[in-house]
Amino acid sequence: SGYDVVKITYAITFSFPIIVAYRALKGLLNVFYKKTPKTSHVHLPKFFNEFFIFLLKIEGILIKNINFPFGTSVIVLARPDNR
Repeated sequence: SGYDVVKITYAITFSFPIIVAYRALKGLLNVFYKKTPKTSHVHLPKFFNEFFIFLLKIEGILIKNINFPFGTSVIVLARPDNR
């Protein structure tokens, strides 16, 4: 493809268990209640929103030095191939 991969890792790791639990519960609710919205967008109280932003900031600091083994997103850093 003309690029060398410098780093590949997952992101949104710390909140991953909460997201999986939410989606599983939502899937169960869809089985019993067909009118459940299919979107994952959820309005959270300010406290929870700030907490998740804090978690993302911590991940942003850590991701510079470590690769996360799982998460909801994949990040790839690549440079043009200089061959």
